[in-house]
Amino acid sequence: MTKLKEFRETVPSWMKLSFLDALQLVDTSKTNKFLPMLTKMVDTSFKRRVNDTNYTKELIYELENRLPHLKGNFNNLDVSTLLSIHVQFNQISFHELETMSEFIRMYENHQISNVDINKLTTFNELESIINIVSIKNLGKEYAKQIHVDLDNDKWLVIRPLTHESSLKYGANTKWCTASKNNPYQFFRYTEEGCLIYCINKETGYKLAFHMFKEGDKFYDVSFWNSIDDRIDSLSAEIDFDVYTLIKEIYSDTNTKTNKELGGEYWLKSYENYREQEKETEAPTLRTNRTVRILENGNFVGEYEDYNQQLDPETELETEVTVQTEYALVNY
Repeated sequence: MTKLKEFRETVPSWMKLSFLDALQLVDTSKTNKFLPMLTKMVDTSFKRRVNDTNYTKELIYELENRLPHLKGNFNNLDVSTLLSIHVQFNQISFHELETMSEFIRMYENHQISNVDINKLTTFNELESIINIVSIKNLGKEYAKQIHVDLDNDKWLVIRPLTHESSLKYGANTKWCTASKNNPYQFFRYTEEGCLIYCINKETGYKLAFHMFKEGDKFYDVSFWNSIDDRIDSLSAEIDFDVYTLIKEIYSDTNTKTNKELGGEYWLKSYENYREQEKETEAPTLRTNRTVRILENGNFVGEYEDYNQQLDPETELETEVTVQTEYALVNY
């Protein structure tokens, strides 16, 4: 505990700021005599606004989605604490949280060695280490779900034939084709196109190459770095032999799409995606609504509240009150 307390003094000042620090700015008195009063009032108002069972479940769902290794740890926390934690984690991107969690998991499982964690300062460093370890651990599990174009001591160049293999070989990138939450993009880019992943085994560097196919010709050729930025081919950090290979694949009129190469594996993966999509869509309905904000019964403004989850078995009501201050209208 002492070490943690000492460490807190060394972190950047912005990380030490709390809600209380922000509230203290409101109290302009020299002795902060209004701070206790303000704290009680804000706490009462805050709890009244978020005191909703469904809201609590949604917060837990979002936190566990961001931090799956902490599933079950949030169940006994009150909604006020959950929301506070959620707000803090919103300062970190989903991709960064995933990267941190995966690195810690690998490190604790002794998959990472000869790394001084106190000298790591960027997420790129974490991603490189994770990618190197991941490639070594893939083994033959996905052998039939990929098409290997090149595999030597330095480079692995493959075409993913299923969404599952795309997740594995595209792990720790922001590629839409390797997204857990949006499999549609993988099938969109591979049904009528050629998708290639280039992975440097020594550094963990990853590059995606894609082109759409129409007849026996390809078009809209593109290169994508690990953060899903489209880049010029000259900016791609690949060796000449890898670039030559990609050029040959592009020039060959017999080059097949990932779907054509994948055959039954691609189709099976697509069927799994459609089944999961149906299960996800079944229990909920999304709609937009306008929230009218009232203070003591007087109208003070309104805002659009998008994509609310509603039970499809319950018809939309003309008016719903989920918070004391709010009346919801105009569905």
